[in-house]
Amino acid sequence: MEILHKLAAECDVLVENYLPGALKKYKMDFETLKEVNPKLIYASITGYGQTGPYANRAGYDVMVEAYVSSSPFPFPISSTVPSTRRDY
Repeated sequence: MEILHKLAAECDVLVENYLPGALKKYKMDFETLKEVNPKLIYASITGYGQTGPYANRAGYDVMVEAYVSSSPFPFPISSTVPSTRRDY
């Protein structure tokens, strides 16, 4: 923990993509790190948001693509991230 807090004290931006609240037990949540570095920009990226019915679900790219592609959108949707799937 000490090493991570030293890094956080020196960095400008921290980006994490864990489930909401998962980093609190490691003392790497925003509330803890703002005490270490008040100027820190903390970005938390989740697949389904911080609150709501799906907040505790992991949001991996393939899961989100599967969910979106099965939704009744009137137009095709594709990821901006290249897929690892190969059609040979």
